[in-house]
This record gives sequence, structure tokens and C-alpha cells, in this order.
Amino acid sequence: MTRIRTDGAKGESYNSARGTNTPGRRRRVDNARSCSRTREGNVRGRRTSDNDDDGDGDDDDDRDRGRGRARPRRDRPPARRTHRRAHRSSSSEDEDDGRDARRHRIHPHTFDGNTSFETFWAQFQNCVTYNRWKSDDQLAFLKASLVGDAAQLLWDTDVSEVDTIEKLTTLLHNRYGGSRQIDKHRMELRLRRRQPGESLAHLHHDVHRLMALAHPTLRREDREAVAVDYFVDALDDPEFALKVRERAPSTHDDALNS
Repeated sequence: MTRIRTDGAKGESYNSARGTNTPGRRRRVDNARSCSRTREGNVRGRRTSDNDDDGDGDDDDDRDRGRGRARPRRDRPPARRTHRRAHRSSSSEDEDDGRDARRHRIHPHTFDGNTSFETFWAQFQNCVTYNRWKSDDQLAFLKASLVGDAAQLLWDTDVSEVDTIEKLTTLLHNRYGGSRQIDKHRMELRLRRRQPGESLAHLHHDVHRLMALAHPTLRREDREAVAVDYFVDALDDPEFALKVRERAPSTHDDALNS
């Protein structure tokens, strides 16, 4: 049997079966729990403040270290930029070397002393420009291009006279250049006649070549007019020559197409 009595002083109910004061005990438990939570909250607050203090110290250290590194960082960029410029220049040079390595080389023709030196020299200069040869390269390739009688220069002449590109070029010009054989070319031009079976195109080309060698200082317009007369005379056919002259060609090419 359960009896319930009421404590008038405290107004609390008592359960005789359980032996507990239910409302009062609940308040005490709630108060204990509240105090426990308060203590836990204070402990957590102290820990948080300690951590914040420690973090502030670290941040201060980081700021101090950052301040210490500030000046070197300002001084470093020029060095970095200089390094980058050097790297870019070296990279561009490497790219140029790579392009040069991939370029198709033009090899000069040979010269034996019997053909036109001016023609050979013009082609050789084209190789020099395209292949970007330096002086040593030009000298080596020029010597390698000489064959036959022209190659005799390499052993019947003192080594000191052919050890540079300027010296060897001057020697070749003096021996095989058209300026040294102007009289010879003028005589060949005056005596030039069309051979049996020779085409007009071949005759036209040979007269043009001899004109350039025999009269190198003439202006182009004057050279064309003189070449017409030599071409007509070289036809060696009076009737055909008269027909060409009647058409009054003004240039060497007009004479060929008349």
C-alpha cells in the first residue's frame, strides 16, 4: 500500500513505496546538472581563451617572420626578371639553332675555270646568304667548289695567299673574272655566228652572255640596243637578218621573237 504524505514546511510529496521525495529531488538533480554545465562551460571558455592566446602568439610570430622576409622579396624580382630574360634569350637562341638545323642546305656548284666565273660567283653568294655561312665556312666551301684547272690555285699558290675568303676571291677574280678578259669577250662577240643546227634561243642566250662580259659597264638600255645588232649579224643569213631589221626590234628579246 502506498502512502503519500505532504510536508507542510517544504510542500514536497513523499512516495512511501519508493522512499523518495519526487519534486524536491528533481529540483536538486536539475540544480546539480545546471551547476555541472556551468562548470563545464567555464572550463571550455578558459580553454578557448588559452587557445586564442596561443594562436595570437603564432600569428604574431608569423607576422614577425613575414616582416623579416619583406625586404628580400622586394629585392628578388629584378634578379628573377633578369633570369627570365636570360632564359628567354637562351631559348630563342636554341630555337634559332633548331630552325637552322632543320633548314635545307643549298650546296654551291663547282667551278673549273672554263665557265663564267661571274655566274658561279653569283650562285655562290646566294648559298652564302641562305645558309648563313661565316667567313670560315665560306672559305671552306669555296675551296671545295674548285675543280679542274681552277683547283690548281690551291696548290701552286702560297698558302698565305689563299688562307682567307677575301684573298682567294681576289685571286679568282683576277684570273677568271670577266674584267680581265674583256678584249677576249669582245672579239668572241664580234666573230660569233650561228652554227649549223643551232637554235635561235641558244644563239640569243650566248650573245646575251658575251654582251655582259664584253661590256659590263654599259647601261641596260644601251646594252640591249647593241645586242640587237650583234644578234642580227650572228644570224649569218642576210635575208633573214633583213626581215628582222625591218621589224625594228628595240630589245634583244624583241629580236628573238621577230
